[in-house]
Amino acid sequence: MAGNHDSFKGAEWYGKNVPVLVGGAGGLGSWVTFLLCRMGLTTIGVYDHDLIEERNLGGQFFKNTQVTKSKVAALKENCIDFADTSILAYQQKYDHRSMRADYMFACFDNMNARKLMFSKWKLGENRELLVDIRLAFEQLDIFFVTKETEEEYEIAYLFDEDEVEDLPCAEKQTTHIAMLAASMAVSGFTNCLSDLRDPPFHQTYIIPLNYYHAV
Repeated sequence: MAGNHDSFKGAEWYGKNVPVLVGGAGGLGSWVTFLLCRMGLTTIGVYDHDLIEERNLGGQFFKNTQVTKSKVAALKENCIDFADTSILAYQQKYDHRSMRADYMFACFDNMNARKLMFSKWKLGENRELLVDIRLAFEQLDIFFVTKETEEEYEIAYLFDEDEVEDLPCAEKQTTHIAMLAASMAVSGFTNCLSDLRDPPFHQTYIIPLNYYHAV
């Protein structure tokens, strides 16, 4: 396994094998988990109760042959196949009985689950980082929550579920945008592990990101 990390084993974050918990194994959580495995982390817990449907294949890290399987079970298979790393797969909703960690990724599609994960993250005296990723069809938001910003996050950004605009599922995700969101989230996480300055608390990107424009 060490040979897989030759290209980045000199990075400041490499070898800091902290436990990480991911809530959700869909379009955001599946890619986040894969990237964390590729970093060399070996203690990654993932919660999701859903089964894979054909419509999930357009934006999530699953294979055609895995349709009808549990998302977390299939994700575990894929992480072993593509990153030579296993995960702790919990086929259940994230609820009050679920575990917590000092580093957590909220990759949910509903606000109630985000609120619950945040409340459990706050219980840790040594809590370091909560990453909340929110993806709509034309907008991507990432929150890097620390002790210093948790109050602002709770007051300003954890609103009620009925305040969330309901978009058709087909307009919420593509593979390349989901992977982009996961990459940005994991990059902020590595920045924290490197003991560098914390990443910006809230980043918003409008999709398309105007990479190309007429001259």
